[in-house]
Amino acid sequence: MTSRCRIAALGFCLVLCLGLVASAVAGELNVYYGTSRDLFEPVVQAFAAARPDIKVSSFRAPTEELMATIEMEIRSGTPRADVIVITASQLFGLQQQHKALERYTPKELETVKKELRDPEGILNPVGVNLSLIQYNTKRITGQDIPKKFTDLLNPKWNNQIVITDPRSSSSAHTHIWFLTKYMADAAGEPPYGWSFFKELRKLNAKYVASHGTIRSMVQTGERPLGIQMLNDAMKSITAGEPASFVLAQEGSAAEITAASLLKGSRNPTEAKAFVDFLLTEKGQDLMVKFGGYVPVRTSTAFKFPDGRSVTDVKLVPVDLAYITPAKREEHMQKFQEIMR
Repeated sequence: MTSRCRIAALGFCLVLCLGLVASAVAGELNVYYGTSRDLFEPVVQAFAAARPDIKVSSFRAPTEELMATIEMEIRSGTPRADVIVITASQLFGLQQQHKALERYTPKELETVKKELRDPEGILNPVGVNLSLIQYNTKRITGQDIPKKFTDLLNPKWNNQIVITDPRSSSSAHTHIWFLTKYMADAAGEPPYGWSFFKELRKLNAKYVASHGTIRSMVQTGERPLGIQMLNDAMKSITAGEPASFVLAQEGSAAEITAASLLKGSRNPTEAKAFVDFLLTEKGQDLMVKFGGYVPVRTSTAFKFPDGRSVTDVKLVPVDLAYITPAKREEHMQKFQEIMR
């Protein structure tokens, strides 16, 4: 073979190899999410492992910061996300303001509990998170374990409580809605309403940026009591930390985490595949195992650590129409007036 022929053959092989590499990656996917990285990134990576033909990237930020990033990208005409996974209330507000989300019916939507489905087909539920009380099992035992949210207002808990700041945490608005609106309407103010937070302020409750920070402070005992979300509380138990939780007698605000497709996405096929994956039996198992969520599929087995099932506890669905962007601004302002 002449040198010219060898060069030509090598060139052909190079082109062929490059073609094979290109064909091995059929598309790309960019996932934006707001929950803690250690709770959701394993789910993203499991999808990437299941679909090696898709180049998967992800972007995570505290939910309020994430929402600001998404809105900035939408206004500038350069949205980067293909699919967004955050609380349904945030997605609801985004759709109200920008009409930025795409309708999609996942392949296994019929397996999802009917009461969780979005009639508009935009907010696809992938997990349910619950508001609760987390406590350090070494510091708080027996009769001292709070049974109700109002038990946190006992003066003995001075300098012992940690909560989230609604300026950075989306789920903080879930707690606020439940305690200042739902329970105030049901039982009166006080002890509920903003009076509840005024009492927490008297007890020097500390407010932090995230529920992951609450988990850390509770398990170290720095602040042995926290108003927490189920996924972070379950992470503590899975990790063997000295922390447990109580589903309060008043009820548990049920916050839906949903996945939505962004309009004009560069990778709509891959985005749909990701949403489909989250609703498969495997995807739901991962949402329970890593994410600490209550599953949305009727066929996925789930028990709380104390052996109870979802039907054994009082769940109160969050009012999405109430936690609007305007209400969130109102919550943040009122919270700061009281707690600073």
